[in-house]
Order: sequence, then C-alpha cells, then structure tokens
Amino acid sequence: MANNSLKSKKLGSHLFIWVLILFTLFPIYVVITSSFNPTGSLATSSLIPQIWSLDNYKVLFNNPAVPYLTWVENSIFLAVANVAISVIVGTASAFAFSRMRFKGRKLGLQALLLVQVFPSFLALAAIYVMMERVYTVFPAIGLGSLGGLLLIYLGGSMGVNAWLLKGYIDTIPMELDEAARWCKDNMKKPVVGFIAGVTAPPGKRMGHAGALISGGADTADAKLAVMEECGFKVTKNPSEMAALLKAML
Repeated sequence: MANNSLKSKKLGSHLFIWVLILFTLFPIYVVITSSFNPTGSLATSSLIPQIWSLDNYKVLFNNPAVPYLTWVENSIFLAVANVAISVIVGTASAFAFSRMRFKGRKLGLQALLLVQVFPSFLALAAIYVMMERVYTVFPAIGLGSLGGLLLIYLGGSMGVNAWLLKGYIDTIPMELDEAARWCKDNMKKPVVGFIAGVTAPPGKRMGHAGALISGGADTADAKLAVMEECGFKVTKNPSEMAALLKAML
C-alpha cells in the first residue's frame, strides 16, 4: 500500500509538471505557427495552420522598410556592452564599498538601495527631457542614439549590480586578501600554493578541508583566485606540486 501511494504521488507530480511545461510552451508554439500564417494575424480557428507560407519571413529579411537585421545587431551590441560595462564598473564599486572605509560609505549604500525601491517607469519623463537636452550638446549619446540608450540601461542596472556584487565580495574574508598581498609585497622568492577542499560540497567538510571550507562562503575557489591575483603559482592537484616547483625553480 505504501508503495502504491508513493507511486500515485510521483505520477501526480509528473502530470502536474507536464501540464506546467505545456502551459509554458503553448504561447511559444502559437507565435511560431502564426509566423507562417500568410494573413499576418494571431487569430486562428485551429491549433495547426491550414495554410503555411514564408511571406512573413520574406518581408522580414528583404523589405527595406523593416530593417530586422539592424535591430538584431543593435540589440546584441547593447546587451554585450551593457553586461561588460556593468560587470567592470559594478565590480569596482562593489569592491570599494566592501573593502574600503570612507566618509559617506553607509549613505551611499543606503542611496543605492533606496533608488531600487522606486519603479523605473517613474523616471520616464525625466529621462526623456534629460536625453533630449543632452542631444543638443552630444548627439552621439543623446535622444534616439545607441549611446544614449546604453547610458539609460547602465543607469538602471548599475545600482542593483553593485549591491549584489558587494554581497558576494563580503563573503570573501579580508584576512585572505591581506595575507596574499603581504606575500606579494614581502616575499621575493617564487611562491607555489595548494588549497585543499576544492571538491568539498557547499556546507560540507572533507577531512582537514573543514578548516578551510565553511558553509560555502569561504570557498577554495575564492582563495585560489586571490592567490593567483597576487602572482602565486597555484595548483588544485597536489600531485602537480613537484612539477610546478621544478618549473618555478
């Protein structure tokens, strides 16, 4: 009886999951099938179109009035540039907020959090007026330009990115940074390092690695990254220590 009850629960769970999957995929299916509808309408009397046509795709790629490929290029450029600049600037600002102590630090963090509370659409009118005035001085980053849109995206994402990255950097012990930098400034000989517990699951201990890994926050990979940053030759496999030492010496 217990086995039958367990099987029934599993069957019910699987059915529920498949229903959710179908519910999620159905709109995608409708959009794809509608793209082959020559009438250009989403309304249809059947789930399977009676007439299939590539007319919509011909217009999409061949009509000069619909520069679809240009739109795709612009979207890719904005996405890549936004990610790259956000990560670089966000990491630098997060490191400053996490590791440095300066006047206005707490106020700045509170301001970052406060700005994220308000919905971005509240600033639409202000952003429009601002970008319109910027266009009169710097057209390349003003209204209707890719540079201007990139600035708007960066302004909307920079605060939350810096806050999230600061939370990650806070998990790396400051003592680790200080020890690695002390070795970098004071030790002139080559340094070879090995960190145990690389394969330790988060929150688990593996023998002596429990002294190095605690709760998944102070991870072996984080220590390896700081050591490599400071010029250490690091290996994850103790069997490679001899070859690494020989190469260094």
